[in-house]
Amino acid sequence: MVAAEMMAPDKRVSSSTAARAAAPETDWRQLVRPYTEPQVGFAVFQLVTTLAMWVGCLALMFGSLGDIPYGVTLLLALPAGGLAVRLFVLFHDCCHMSFLPSARANELIGTIVGPLVFTSYHHWRLEHNYHHATSGNLDKRGVGDVPTITRGEYEAFSPIKKLGYRLLRNPFLLFSVSAVFTFVVLQRFWGPFATRREKVAVLLTDIAVVAVWGGLMWAVGPMAFLKVVGPMTLVSASSGVWLFYVQHQFPDTYWRHADTWSYKDAALKGSSFYDLPAVLQYFAGNIGFHHIHHLSPKVPNYRLKECHRGVAEFQVKGMTIRDSLACVRVNLIDDETLRPLSFGERSSAA
Repeated sequence: MVAAEMMAPDKRVSSSTAARAAAPETDWRQLVRPYTEPQVGFAVFQLVTTLAMWVGCLALMFGSLGDIPYGVTLLLALPAGGLAVRLFVLFHDCCHMSFLPSARANELIGTIVGPLVFTSYHHWRLEHNYHHATSGNLDKRGVGDVPTITRGEYEAFSPIKKLGYRLLRNPFLLFSVSAVFTFVVLQRFWGPFATRREKVAVLLTDIAVVAVWGGLMWAVGPMAFLKVVGPMTLVSASSGVWLFYVQHQFPDTYWRHADTWSYKDAALKGSSFYDLPAVLQYFAGNIGFHHIHHLSPKVPNYRLKECHRGVAEFQVKGMTIRDSLACVRVNLIDDETLRPLSFGERSSAA
């Protein structure tokens, strides 16, 4: 209901469109070009090892049910959920056609992995490319992003809509119930701008989701399924939504109207460098280098760190885990200054 109040796209925009829009601004394309070449051997190794470890963790979780305390199963949900996030990042690279050199191979892998992470390859690719082409654009919100409104828009809401938006932005709901609901339920439907291709893709993905996860439930039993897949999905969905949130919703993030919006500035100023410890960066598939990823989604995840180290312009101040906790206070956009506001700051200004 709240998201529907926001600006909607007037046409489909691809990542190549965004790149063309940025072309006159700078020679940033020259900076990233050496790092946009996929490495087939490493990509295949990354995919195989991630899948193997993820399946292995699930097997250990099912094997731990019984005489072993259930707490062990819940502990195993942490690496299992982390590997599911990593698998989604590989799926995400396929959507950008950056994981492998072959477009057909990217599409094939993305289509196969999609049901494992509850997401349709073609439909998510459409909306995610729009997100890349419009991130930070105040006049093109509402597709592939976390719904964010201005203070004026919030003030114009009815009390019920204000409550709905506050619940939507409540961190305890956003990173738990809402996160799981987004992947398990909302991804079963297509958006209003989907063409016949995306609609068919969503339907086929839904069938595959039922076949894969429903088949597993039939094989192990409903209770064992819920005890294993439930906590794993909670960890992966919550972590995934948290990563996506802090990548763009931070205290000094970038918002501009369409006439002054810049693709480069939206990438370097409106996308964070999440400086995570090495083990968490592994599970996150290096997506913490999000400023580079938004500048050029053609840089595969396994070359983002290399690109960061090799280009001085990209070595911006990182956001630590402690720093990122302040992101939950980003709730609104000031209509005049375009800076993020918390609900408390909105009340004080009023």
